[in-house]
Amino acid sequence: MWVRFTTDVSRGDIGFSLRVTAILNPECSSGQMQCSSGLCISESARCDGYNDCLDFSDEEYCPYCEQVQFDICRQSLAYNLTFFPNRNAETADAAAGNFTDMGTTISSCHDHLFPFMCSVYYPECTHNGPTHRVCYSDCLAVTDACKASFEQLLDRPWPVNCSLFTDEQEEDGSCFGPAGDIFDTNICGTRPAYAPDQNRVLGGTNARQGEFPWIGSLRIEGLDFGGHWCGSTLINSQWVLTAAHCVEYYVDRVVFGNAHLTDDSDNEVAVEVADIFVHPEYDNNWFFNDIALIRLAEPVTFSDYVRPACLSESSDELKDYRRCLVAGWETLKLYSRPLAESLKKAVVTLLDQDRCNSELFYNGSLAEEEICARYAPGGIDACQGDKGGPLTCEGDDGRWHLVGSTSFGCAGSLSDSIYTRISQFQSFITAVVSGAITPGITEITLERAVPVNITSPNYPSDYNIGDNIVWQVSAPVNHSVRLDIVDFATEFDFDTLFVGDGLTPLTYTELARLTGYGLRSIVTSHGRHMWLKFFSNYKRTDVGFMATLNAVDPRGDNSLILVNESTVQQLRSPDFPLVASDSVHEIWRIMAPQDHSVRARFDFFNLTNGSSLTVGYGSSPIKFTILVELTGSELPEDITSPTQKMWFRFVSNTGDSSRAVGPLKGSGFLVNLTAERTEESNPCQNGGTFSDIHGSLQCFCPEGFKWDYCQKG
Repeated sequence: MWVRFTTDVSRGDIGFSLRVTAILNPECSSGQMQCSSGLCISESARCDGYNDCLDFSDEEYCPYCEQVQFDICRQSLAYNLTFFPNRNAETADAAAGNFTDMGTTISSCHDHLFPFMCSVYYPECTHNGPTHRVCYSDCLAVTDACKASFEQLLDRPWPVNCSLFTDEQEEDGSCFGPAGDIFDTNICGTRPAYAPDQNRVLGGTNARQGEFPWIGSLRIEGLDFGGHWCGSTLINSQWVLTAAHCVEYYVDRVVFGNAHLTDDSDNEVAVEVADIFVHPEYDNNWFFNDIALIRLAEPVTFSDYVRPACLSESSDELKDYRRCLVAGWETLKLYSRPLAESLKKAVVTLLDQDRCNSELFYNGSLAEEEICARYAPGGIDACQGDKGGPLTCEGDDGRWHLVGSTSFGCAGSLSDSIYTRISQFQSFITAVVSGAITPGITEITLERAVPVNITSPNYPSDYNIGDNIVWQVSAPVNHSVRLDIVDFATEFDFDTLFVGDGLTPLTYTELARLTGYGLRSIVTSHGRHMWLKFFSNYKRTDVGFMATLNAVDPRGDNSLILVNESTVQQLRSPDFPLVASDSVHEIWRIMAPQDHSVRARFDFFNLTNGSSLTVGYGSSPIKFTILVELTGSELPEDITSPTQKMWFRFVSNTGDSSRAVGPLKGSGFLVNLTAERTEESNPCQNGGTFSDIHGSLQCFCPEGFKWDYCQKG
């Protein structure tokens, strides 16, 4: 039962009260099946591609498994469950007829013909994969001996394609092996933690823990719902596949093993992003070649809840796959928040390319590198997946294969969704993962008093679209690396020069994100190493940048400031209380203990010379996490982070010369940092109040203020 209550915009009234009672459901009638919810539907509705049960229980284990009834095959096969329709027989009667025809005409061509054909016409039911199948070498032997006479006497094509099998041996003499396990994981596409008898979540569309162990949540720190941004798919221990349009902005990390965005899980694994590879021919206007690969900073350890999907190698997807699922947190629109905290799923049907390209649908705009699918109707939103998330289909081998990556979803009013077609990108995927395609990495070793210049590609002409270039810079021992921007012109907010400590581009080591025009920034590393990464998107380009690198005296501060309840740490602007040097760019990160917030209390503040101080929460200084932007001379109110982490970003912009002044009479800022327990702090700004709703903090803002923490007036 479901109940829907709607109101118009005219006026309200008392409303209603109702009592809900559970009663014993009678057994379903003959010819009916009982859904997990108790609903009875016609047995003919099972596995018809429609969500008749409204909870997917009629479509969950399709095709339906049945006993092998044919005597000869029941005695010779190592299993007793098969399914129809399958690749070579639509029904059990058709399978028996085909087998009988063969037995009366070519039974003597090979000793293993009967057991071989039994496995062909009565394949093992796929749902407990990997399935036991004929071995590749046996297939070749029987095919060589019997194919010619089969086709001549029965006047139909030989029904077996040996390339679908392997020689990976099982103890019983049969073979298994997933097509699409191109990285030799041996476990791709399996779901050991997912069992049919798990308790179903009320509503039916929630995925269960372990049902999609390959799905990853791309996170940007500071967004709601744990920072979820896009879906993705794990394809081996260190590589993730997603949509190219998901990584036009920076991604902090990828989270696996948890079907919930905000709840903790012992199975959750979170890994930082090391590199991003966008397809070189990606077109962000039409979403052609909408595919990207993410290299993780460290390999994940496979478990029952975290393991890769196999990759589809077949270009005949409609024939090779009958049952497909999409999953996600319902964030198909770019920039939109997820609509669900729990992972959702939906049954989809792959559709013929010609149909999708007809005038009624995409009118010829569907490319060969894209595939079309329709959501099974009945009680589910048409935008169930995530951009970048997986379209996986169950193969004949009983494993789940990544057939598509969600590209542009529902396409407005159309229910046929478009996915990047994985089979068409095998060469790109293998080239990137094998290292044949790498980002441009330049190693630079500095000497004292010997500057080195670097530029964007083609400078002073325009750089390229889709640039992804990394510099790794090392200074002598007991030195820091100083970056001075000489010229800078990039597309604001899209084409960015990232700068950080160390040699590996990671968000939690960032020192600066430089984008826009006319910058003259100065950035100094805390240690003797600095990384730089220039990333351009696929829209337009500009002149780019020129910068100078120098080995300089080491800095005297730390990149991370740790605070607790009993001590106070002071943070001050560079050269305080003098006027800071021109164009200094500094980022500080502050971290409190678990279940604590960071509180910042200013003792002095004077940024009247064009400098600015930005304060945010989390470890990544991006616009989604900004709490306040400060300038002028008025002493700011205390600032409390909603999480255990806070960041400060200071940018000086003055031509004044530094001059000595008395204590607390000068330029810059001085702030005291401490930690306090989360329940004692109110992270909502401008008089907002907060409440913990379903484990997620929510601010209630006074009139005139908005955003997550009432920070925007």
